[in-house]
Amino acid sequence: FIAFLFLVLVNIDFDGKKEIMVVKMRVFMIRKNVRFWESLGQIGNFPQTIIIALFLLILYLVGCGKPTKSESEKVDFSEKIKHYEELAYKFAPIYVQAFKSKYDIPTNFDFDGDFIGNNNWENAEKFEFSPYAYWDVKESENFLFFYYALFYPRDYLEDCENPPHVENCHENDWEQMLVVVKKPEMKTILFETLPHVFDIVYLKDYSADLVVSGVLMKGKNPHFVDQRPVIFIEWGGHGQYGSPEDIAEKEFFSFESTKVLVPEKFDFDLKSDSVLKYKLIYIYDVFWPRKDDVGEGKTFDNYFEFEVEGIHFKLPKNFDGDVPEKGKFVKDAASAPWYAHSVPGEEGIWFVHPVEILKRRGIISSGSQEKYLFNPYIDVK
Repeated sequence: FIAFLFLVLVNIDFDGKKEIMVVKMRVFMIRKNVRFWESLGQIGNFPQTIIIALFLLILYLVGCGKPTKSESEKVDFSEKIKHYEELAYKFAPIYVQAFKSKYDIPTNFDFDGDFIGNNNWENAEKFEFSPYAYWDVKESENFLFFYYALFYPRDYLEDCENPPHVENCHENDWEQMLVVVKKPEMKTILFETLPHVFDIVYLKDYSADLVVSGVLMKGKNPHFVDQRPVIFIEWGGHGQYGSPEDIAEKEFFSFESTKVLVPEKFDFDLKSDSVLKYKLIYIYDVFWPRKDDVGEGKTFDNYFEFEVEGIHFKLPKNFDGDVPEKGKFVKDAASAPWYAHSVPGEEGIWFVHPVEILKRRGIISSGSQEKYLFNPYIDVK
């Protein structure tokens, strides 16, 4: 009994987790050898239980005395993310959100307590929203790439049953942007937004032969607070723009009815019902483990495929979203995080391989050997 108690105690770590497989192995070894120890009886003045305890102690020191490589990697990864999260708050945007209803408050995907995509439209009526933004990060030798996204349960119009001819509504809305920071200066040099079918590039104090054509455009006069982009967002469809000039004439935006969303760690003294603080949620932690949760009634639906650095990806294309019986709706219209793009051929690349985006924009040369220092999607060590 004492030996078994020792066995259990030495296999409980400080996080309260049990090394279950090791426990099972050692219980098996005790059962296998118990007759051997019984046959020995006592050796000198040492009782059987002391011998067993010493035997188990040797096993523990050999097998569990040091953390495994995977445990060390998990600790290292966690420490990196804490560091990156602090930086993510430092460069996180200030959002100026046109506000027509509570459905214009960005929130967490599981605001209703689950990660089911096709119940968010109806559940949006039943819950109040807390402001959130999603983030992700990659680091290369000379750049940091911060990806920020806002989730809304509804992409809507004033009348989804009888919308204008070219308009529609859909369940779930995922609106994203990319912020590029130059090292070692730690200054924002550009950001991109993807309003509707366009990709708009905004440069900050950085000269580059920007390559633009078709749906890829150069933004006008971007606004910043220190190194933070200021993003102006439509109500309803939630298209994001980096300057007042680019959004001024849009039908779904008015400065007369806006809310300002700032990161919770941003020192902002103005107290007003029109100012909201948002928290960040790390995409890799929340959605990457659910990348296989695909199908009707799941988080995602549909697949797409692409390659990065010789690695083949098959990932979910959209958040799962239904079409109500009445109205003009599009099924599964909201992009999954890694499908974000507007320029044809950049699906997957825009999120997973931002170094390639810099090459395509003419920010760095196409022959550049810029290497990643951190990119968990392509398993950089």
